[in-house]
Amino acid sequence: MTGILSPDIKKLIEKNSRELSEIEGNLLGTSHDGQIRVFFITSCNASEGKTVTAISLAYALSQNARRKVLLIDGNLHTPRLHEIFSIEAGPGLTDLCCGKVRDVERDTELQDLYVITHGSPVENTADLFRSEDFKTALDNLKKNFDYVIVDGCPVIGSSDALVSAKYFDGIILVVECEKTTWEIAETVQNKLKISGGNIIGAVLNKRKYYIPRFLYGKI
Repeated sequence: MTGILSPDIKKLIEKNSRELSEIEGNLLGTSHDGQIRVFFITSCNASEGKTVTAISLAYALSQNARRKVLLIDGNLHTPRLHEIFSIEAGPGLTDLCCGKVRDVERDTELQDLYVITHGSPVENTADLFRSEDFKTALDNLKKNFDYVIVDGCPVIGSSDALVSAKYFDGIILVVECEKTTWEIAETVQNKLKISGGNIIGAVLNKRKYYIPRFLYGKI
């Protein structure tokens, strides 16, 4: 089944086209030597816009930069990609890591953008993410794609992000403006670093503009 992106997400991506082009350029610049190709998108808390950010990054790299991109739902507690792309929840990531299936990538209506859903329920998600099977799965997937983007779970409330942080080339932290305090963001950043994570940047989401938006970047 081909994944069809929901109309609401499409509109949001189109609305943020300028920011997407900047993010695309930053990512391509960061990974110019080919060493940073597997990205983990996380946040401090839930509902900070992490999933939309992951989709937007995948869109920018696949449609604007014409790279072959794989988007993975790594949020096993509250997965959303199967709903957003209107595809079945499984088989997916968990089934791949457990060796139940091999080919779980789904193509989408967007050229060069593919999706892996979360898959079948597992008893202990942290055990799956800290396992060598998960690392092996990422390594194998990287062979077939220019970039792999994993929409992970938030750091606060689950250990999944911290136990898997070391397996990614780069981590992007999504922070909701005027909601997440800098103290919390700093604490989360330190936890990711201690866990072996390589934080390459942050996305400030849901910004509010108190002067006309077109003036930003000129002052």
